[in-house]
Amino acid sequence: MQIELKKEYSQKDVAKLTQDLAEKYGSLERLEQSIELSKCTKPFAVDDFFVWKALTEGGKLTESTVITYTEVFNILTQRRVELLEYLQTRNPVSIRQIAEELGRDYKNVYDDISALEDAELVVTKKKGRNVYITSAVSSIMISFQKGGF
Repeated sequence: MQIELKKEYSQKDVAKLTQDLAEKYGSLERLEQSIELSKCTKPFAVDDFFVWKALTEGGKLTESTVITYTEVFNILTQRRVELLEYLQTRNPVSIRQIAEELGRDYKNVYDDISALEDAELVVTKKKGRNVYITSAVSSIMISFQKGGF
């Protein structure tokens, strides 16, 4: 069994990435000239080119991670999946808020958020006394087929 975790980036994230690429390379055309296959010694520049080109043509940016059977049950417990579902529709400002709204113990929610953050499934940002927690995935797909996705 494999589980594929996907995150579809928002327009804001895409705009930021496009801006970062423009600052790094100047223009899409300059990047294209620098990665001609006969000259290219920087494979990451080729990746950047294809991402940037797709984004300028209206493409969507989706990041995908596949985890294997042995990791699945350590990371995606029932409570953690519930927490990920909760984060899809809410914008909590603290772990305490999450614990109260889900009717769970603060320490258990804290531990689950830490585990999900270690697995890069959630992102936490501290601003003042608030800790903003957001889901880093927009979908989770399970495959039982040989060869996966």
